[in-house]
Amino acid sequence: SLYVLFSCYFFVLYFFCFFFFFFLMIRRPPRSTLFPYTTLFRSLLALALFREGLTVNSVPFAFLSYFKVLNIFWKDKYENKSNELIEGIRDTLRFLTDSIAIERLKIIEKTESDVANYLYKSGRCAIAHAYQEPIVDPDDMTHLGRLSEDEAVIKNIAEYLIENKLNVSRSMY
Repeated sequence: SLYVLFSCYFFVLYFFCFFFFFFLMIRRPPRSTLFPYTTLFRSLLALALFREGLTVNSVPFAFLSYFKVLNIFWKDKYENKSNELIEGIRDTLRFLTDSIAIERLKIIEKTESDVANYLYKSGRCAIAHAYQEPIVDPDDMTHLGRLSEDEAVIKNIAEYLIENKLNVSRSMY
């Protein structure tokens, strides 16, 4: 009986020590080791959004899917009268390589002084917000035609970011 009492005591003590030291060993890894996981998550999300844009049957939804890739890299909010997203687009336009996107850029530059702001307001905002001008009417073929042409530019920016900022090979998508 005394043997059973001591064995139960040591059994409880053993498990208490085991769990105590086990949970002491589990701790949050340092920030430097979290970076690859963040990059991996961003890469997977960017690829998923890009593939969504490739497969969706709606020009406005495809445009927004590619634009969401841009949102992974730049915040869409105004600070000090500038928008990080518009600035990011503006800085990336010179790196575009797709001939269709480059031709569309030349056409836009003839009528718009700020191409990045045009793509943001007449593309992303016009699709996502129906309470302010400009608005994209999904039943109006002129709107869809213009948006389809602008989509090539946004798609090429998304490709550039995936390849050069996330270092994901084109064969992955």
